Amino acid sequence: MRMAFDCRELTRDKLISLGLILEVILEKSPYDDLILLSDIPLDQKYLVRSFRNFYHGRKNNGGLDSIRYHLWMKRFLEKNPVDVLYQVNQYSPLKIKGVKIISQIPDIYTLSGIQKYSKKYIMEYKFFIRRTIRNSALIETVSNFSKREIMKQFPNAKNISVNYNGIFAPEDYSFASDPIVDGKYFLMMGRMNYWKGTVHVLEMFSKYFTNTEYKLVLAGIAEDPDVERIVKEYSEKYSNIIFMGYITNEVRENLYHFAQMLLYASRYDGFGMPPLEAALRGTKCLMNDIPVLREVTKNAGYYIDYYADDKAVADKIMEVMADDNQVTKKMEAIARSYTVNRFVRQIYDEAEELSKK
Repeated sequence: MRMAFDCRELTRDKLISLGLILEVILEKSPYDDLILLSDIPLDQKYLVRSFRNFYHGRKNNGGLDSIRYHLWMKRFLEKNPVDVLYQVNQYSPLKIKGVKIISQIPDIYTLSGIQKYSKKYIMEYKFFIRRTIRNSALIETVSNFSKREIMKQFPNAKNISVNYNGIFAPEDYSFASDPIVDGKYFLMMGRMNYWKGTVHVLEMFSKYFTNTEYKLVLAGIAEDPDVERIVKEYSEKYSNIIFMGYITNEVRENLYHFAQMLLYASRYDGFGMPPLEAALRGTKCLMNDIPVLREVTKNAGYYIDYYADDKAVADKIMEVMADDNQVTKKMEAIARSYTVNRFVRQIYDEAEELSKK
């Protein structure tokens, strides 16, 4: 089987979740001769075994750049056909003659109604997701929740498979033996924006934990400039609120390892990896009580509605702090079932099946 990957996610200045997932898929490939397509040349570290990189030569900054990039991929693959193209980024706007496309759509948050978007933006989003579904031989998503949401919005979506994300175990990384942040702290890990509840947790923490021994550490990329501004304002005003921004894997492991608890207030997720990552490191997590988190954690964790009563959330945090580790141990067992090898194997197995049709 000849297989290509759209690797544009690997040319970003800072890799986000999709790029990290793609790194794993390539690293654990059973094939030595993958075709790696990108907007600009890939880092040489990705060109292992007999992997070959072909690139457009023009940075994809979205908008018209993205259309040009996808047109280039279409023309390239129609001249140099492969059996399957894997698209990690839910965006396959063009049919490619002779090539079967697997597109990953991890979630459709834009259509959830949780956050307001302009009618124009929603119409454009629907247009491109509809085209992606039409152009793909297989849609891959990361939970049954996401599958139901996709089918609700796009009833004609037929071929959808669920492939739960793989989670790296702590032994896959190294970290400094001494804590980077001194003292006791709660952790918020991952992207910072409205739907992750970043500002809401800041407000709750400053209201109930300002004069306590606990700190709040925020680590990840602030996607929204307004959210980033507010996070910086809080960290400047309160000495026990620490904003770390984008961090390395080593720093991430250190923060997970020494945290008292992960606070996970996400209003919406396609999967929701941080609570399971925390459990693998023996760290408690209090997560927002939403269906997808119930699904992927199999009802085994600590849950609360972060948006109903701030005092109740503060009380629940202290209640979880006082609890033993049995809940977290159950969560850890569940997290270990989401192996990276299983996740990657399903991708290549599905591609192999498609190539035979």
